[in-house]
Amino acid sequence: MSRKTLDSSLDQSIKLDVPGGEYFITTYRETDADTMFEAFQIDSVSDELISVPKPYKRADAQFWLTTQLAATRSLLPLQTVQERNRAFFDEKSDQPLRQVPLMVIRHGAKLIGCCSISPASCSPQVGEVGYWLHPDYHHKRIMQAATRAVLRYSANEFGVRKVMGRAEGENIASQKIIARLAEEMSGGVVELKRGREKWPETKKGGEERDVLTWEWSVRPDGEFEGELEGELESEK
Repeated sequence: MSRKTLDSSLDQSIKLDVPGGEYFITTYRETDADTMFEAFQIDSVSDELISVPKPYKRADAQFWLTTQLAATRSLLPLQTVQERNRAFFDEKSDQPLRQVPLMVIRHGAKLIGCCSISPASCSPQVGEVGYWLHPDYHHKRIMQAATRAVLRYSANEFGVRKVMGRAEGENIASQKIIARLAEEMSGGVVELKRGREKWPETKKGGEERDVLTWEWSVRPDGEFEGELEGELESEK
């Protein structure tokens, strides 16, 4: 079976199916640090992201951007789904950050949010969905389109076959996004799990809060069907 040739360019873009504007999912760009810094000064953005430091400094934005660009340069030149899958899920990797590189949500060229897939820390071979969106762009169905596009790309080009998504117990909008996404992709209702997690002292008072978790399977498009599995089988 011949392998598909993957796009290895470092600046990639997918147009989102969102009415009323030019919206895209892209890789990070060298010019994104200032916009990211400004977005994380907004409490409604920063407080929902448990791992983002608060206060958020320009140095934090530059460090994150530098790390993301390094990960992009490491992952996208890989030529097969299997190579990308192995590097993405490699727990012994010396890369400080492993995320599917297509994750930045843009309106035109402007960064307005992020939708990422990272290796889940609690389960091997499971990707975890994470996202944020600038409040000026809420209620436009942008995040639904972005999560679908990122998961499709991750299944096709990184061989991700199972994902999980989490939402804080009071974040009803986020719960609806994840629940709808899980149902669409799995073809039915996905049972959620409930847990508790402590927030940082600088966010929401540092309290323990309810966290809801969904886990579901994703499938690649037909043209990518068997790319990962065929490569793994050929190694045996």
